[in-house]
Order: sequence, then structure tokens, then C-alpha cells
Amino acid sequence: QDDRTKPNVTTYSSVLKALSGAGMFDSFDPILVKMSASGFSPNGFTFTAIFTGLRRAGVVDVLKFLDLSESSNVELNFYHGTSLGKWRGDPKVRSWFSNRNLDINNLPQPSRGGGRGGRGSRGGGRHNTGRGRGRGGGRG
Repeated sequence: QDDRTKPNVTTYSSVLKALSGAGMFDSFDPILVKMSASGFSPNGFTFTAIFTGLRRAGVVDVLKFLDLSESSNVELNFYHGTSLGKWRGDPKVRSWFSNRNLDINNLPQPSRGGGRGGRGSRGGGRHNTGRGRGRGGGRG
């Protein structure tokens, strides 16, 4: 395979999003292992997909994926908090955030140009969806 046909962090995140939508949460771990073996770390988009799925399914594994986001150096932001849905009110989830001096109801907006991404993709770059342009309020 050349670089045009090799999966990248966006490919793996998209697969996780599809699995999430299908309720196939037990398939997350093998995909994350393949992702890591390919030299990629989950990024902010990856965790938005995971958290959204966990919210819809009501899976209590949220803490496991919060820990993984932390070990992947993903800076949790507003979109991640919103994706958690009903889990935002769970005492264990609130405690996880509190233990890291984070307020789950007041997570920061993603940095300008950072989209919903975060640190963690190979090369240290951030994936920019183009969302948020023209809203003002940011420094450029």
C-alpha cells in the first residue's frame, strides 16, 4: 500500500463512529489496537465519536475511554463534554473530571483552527473541519 491507501487517524475515527452508530461497542478495542499498531493515537475526533456512541447506548465504560483520552494526550473540550450526554450527570464521571480540576459543564472551546481534534494524531497536527470560521471571538 502507498500512503494514499493506508488508513490514518481519520479513517480509524470514522470506523469507530460507524461502529458506535451500530451499537458495536465491543469492537472498539480491536480497532484502537490496530490504530495504535499503525502508529496513530486517538485524537479529539476519535473521542467525540466514542463518547457520542456511549451516550446513545448507555454504556458505563465512559470512564475507560476518559482514561484513554487522557493517556492519548487529548485535551477534552466543549464538544467532548456535550458528546457525553446523560453521563455528564453521573457521579463517577463528574468525579473523574473534578479529580483533574475540570468542570464538565464548563469545558473550553477548542482552540481556533483545532476543530474538534486534539493532540494525538501522528505528526502532532490537528484535524480542522473548517467549523467555527467567521464566528469571531478568537485570536488569529
